Amino acid sequence: MEAPKPRLAALSWLIGTWVEETRERRCDELWSPMVDGNMAGAFRWMAEGRPKMYEFMILEEHEAGLSLHLKHFGPDLVGWEEKDTAETFDVVSADSRHFACTSRTGSPRLSISYRRISETELTVRVEKLGQPSELLLSFEFRRCVAANPSAHEQDKASRSIDEGM
Repeated sequence: MEAPKPRLAALSWLIGTWVEETRERRCDELWSPMVDGNMAGAFRWMAEGRPKMYEFMILEEHEAGLSLHLKHFGPDLVGWEEKDTAETFDVVSADSRHFACTSRTGSPRLSISYRRISETELTVRVEKLGQPSELLLSFEFRRCVAANPSAHEQDKASRSIDEGM
């Protein structure tokens, strides 16, 4: 009997803004809610007060399961991948606390895993597959609670300012 395919709804815990701040870097990762079978994400890596790289991500649900598509950009927004390609990973497991995926192509093949430690903590690991596997990157994110007013509150405030003029 075949295991059930991972579904995007199982990853709703990922939605929101996640931040990691260390002496060496600040990284932000944002995930939007699911719409029409996909979730969009963005990643920013800052080092020494300057952008090091950006990443745009799409988690997509399809008949075969889930895929993660990535495109990387340098600080000047020049893409690392060819214009008409993206790195694609197949999600091999997903539930209410983690998801893991492996690259379809490339050398070396990569694995990315997201693990929700708690409601406010998220670990992301990028590993090179092989014997043995090699950890390439690790991020320890904390959920960011919005400090800014909602768009509705901002709109209300700007209307009251306009009316007072």
